[in-house]
Amino acid sequence: MFPNVKIQSIFILLFTLLFTAGSFPSSHGSPKGCINKAVEYAVEGKFKLAKKEFSKLKTENKFPLAGLSLNILNDAISGRLKKETVIHIFKGIDFSYKGKWKKAIDEFNQAITINRDYAPLYYIHANAYVAKHKYRQAISDYTEAIRINPLYAEAYFNRANVYFIIGKYKQAIFDYTKYIRINPADAQAYNNRGVVYFFMGRFSKAISDFSRAIELSPYQSQFYNNRANAYVAKHKYKQALSDYTEAIRINPLYAEAYFNRANVYSAMGKYKEAVSDYSQAIKINPANVIFYFNRAIVYEKVKDMKMAKEDFCYFVKHASSHQNSLIKYAKGRIRAIGNAR
Repeated sequence: MFPNVKIQSIFILLFTLLFTAGSFPSSHGSPKGCINKAVEYAVEGKFKLAKKEFSKLKTENKFPLAGLSLNILNDAISGRLKKETVIHIFKGIDFSYKGKWKKAIDEFNQAITINRDYAPLYYIHANAYVAKHKYRQAISDYTEAIRINPLYAEAYFNRANVYFIIGKYKQAIFDYTKYIRINPADAQAYNNRGVVYFFMGRFSKAISDFSRAIELSPYQSQFYNNRANAYVAKHKYKQALSDYTEAIRINPLYAEAYFNRANVYSAMGKYKEAVSDYSQAIKINPANVIFYFNRAIVYEKVKDMKMAKEDFCYFVKHASSHQNSLIKYAKGRIRAIGNAR
């Protein structure tokens, strides 16, 4: 008997978070050098010079945080925000890009003590908590940002992401829906909500959202992959194969789409095609050992025991500890293949 190896549902759930870890290079000739310069001006209280630098970054679309930074600087120049608040905010941003999240949170905390009713401050504070996996605190801050500004779309979006991470799917659906009402043309929001519907077992709803995401952004390979996974859950293999194939056409290096299509071919008894797709997935990403495990199962089905044993052995050698049940199965098959000779 073969194990019931299900289609691996690979979802690309993208977060609209403002900060990424990483240090700023010192050269002002590079985009990050320009960011450095802009942040330095802001920390020094030179808000007009900082605004000029961030305006360049926004025009050149080189810095996702440029728009929010400009809003903060405009509020500083207009007198809505105190100077020391803004300096703490940009010190926090600087620490965030260096991956020093605790120091960033400390700076944002100090800013909040000065300006307690500024929604963007709670938003960036929450993003820093997400980076530290402190989801309860992040939700609290996103909620406060929304309380201050009930139309704060990005806060709904990020809070939905966090609710998804912690398994609160109904709350995630609610927040993505609120975001979509504010930004109805955002394909990623439909994709993310579709992912949540999938995990809730509401596959028709998931397909509807993935389809809308594709309408809005037809060249995103992960949207087709995700819809294909939902089709598989409804046993609509023909539609699933079509979507996996489109995902691969858009991104020929999409290993997970090859893997998922191989699983469908295997379920349909098309073992030659399955082996070909598993092999292509392995060629693109040889580090994913589950690709070898599934190919081994197909090799056994076509009685190619030599190749099956090689793949099972590779899997056992390189699998991680959380795959213990599959390791046990693979070892059993290796013994069985050896005894059959």
